[in-house]
Amino acid sequence: MSLTREDQANLLIVDDDETIQRLLVIAAKDNGWRPRTAGTGMSAVAALDHGIEAVVLDHGLPDIDGLQTLERLREAQPDLPVIMLTGLNDAETAVRALRAGAADYLTKPFELKRLFDLLRQ
Repeated sequence: MSLTREDQANLLIVDDDETIQRLLVIAAKDNGWRPRTAGTGMSAVAALDHGIEAVVLDHGLPDIDGLQTLERLREAQPDLPVIMLTGLNDAETAVRALRAGAADYLTKPFELKRLFDLLRQ
C-alpha cells in the first residue's frame, strides 16, 4: 500500500510517553496527516475502527509490548503499514519486528524527516 496521499490520511501514533505523542502529533499535522493517538497496545488495536491508514508504534508499551501489538494490528489489517520505534538499539528486536510485518524500524532518537519519508513510501 502506498502512503502517498493528496488528502489527509489517518495516522495512529502509539506511544505511552505523552511528550513524544505531542511531538509526533505536531509533526504529523505539519506533514499532512490526521493524527490519532493511543497510549497502550490494546487501545491501538481498538483504534483501527477509525479508518487508520498507517501506524507509528513504540516498542515499549505498558500493557502489551510493541511486537505483540504489531501482531494484533497485522491480524486485523494485514496490509496496514506500521513503523516501529524503540529506545533500544537492539538488532534482534529490529529483525523480529520486520519479520512480524513492520514496514520499518527506527531507534530513538530519530529524525522526524526520516520517519515521514518512510510514511510517504
